[in-house]
Amino acid sequence: MNESERIGLEAKLRTAAPPEWNGPDLVIHGCRPVAGEWATDWLGAIDKLWRDWRRRRIADDAFEGAREALSSLHRRVWDEAEDHGPLLPQLGGILAEARRHPPAVRQIPPLPVGQVDVAEVMDLIRRIVSGSARPEVIVPATGWKHLSHGLGEFIVDGWSIQAFKRNFGMKYVQEARSPDGRTGDYEAFAAHEGNPFSLLEDDEQDGICEILENP
Repeated sequence: MNESERIGLEAKLRTAAPPEWNGPDLVIHGCRPVAGEWATDWLGAIDKLWRDWRRRRIADDAFEGAREALSSLHRRVWDEAEDHGPLLPQLGGILAEARRHPPAVRQIPPLPVGQVDVAEVMDLIRRIVSGSARPEVIVPATGWKHLSHGLGEFIVDGWSIQAFKRNFGMKYVQEARSPDGRTGDYEAFAAHEGNPFSLLEDDEQDGICEILENP
């Protein structure tokens, strides 16, 4: 964009701005768009970091350090318009370093009577992904794809599973009820191994999400 084009664009932006904003203090800064390659790889690295942290494969302090390191790289590309190419290899290095710091082994309390085990719910989801069990969505009645930022429910092999969905698929299991009446919820799972959905591998998580969205 040359200087004449920049001035013309700024004039259009000032015309479109609300009157209360369009005063002498309004300053318009141009910024080079972030390359699609960088956006894709950076978002992928952030996603992998969160998934491994939820699987309790990365200690909390290592997770926070990696998240800040990734954010710092993004600021260099976004705010300072630095060339993203030389920074791409650092994304994998940050993840590798975080994974070298697993959390300390912790004592998992005994499972109370009447409570569903995390492994049982993981096994149920894996059976759905493998095709040996088929879920039936009952909430919402219009189907899982019509749910946004809320709890949905499906039944499978006598189990009832409530799960939270944000934009696509599933984010976590909120509650599970077994055929024999035992239950487990978000807090109970967190007190043991972790949330059944979060502990699954990437392909398993993606598989159950795709099945729920497209039965």
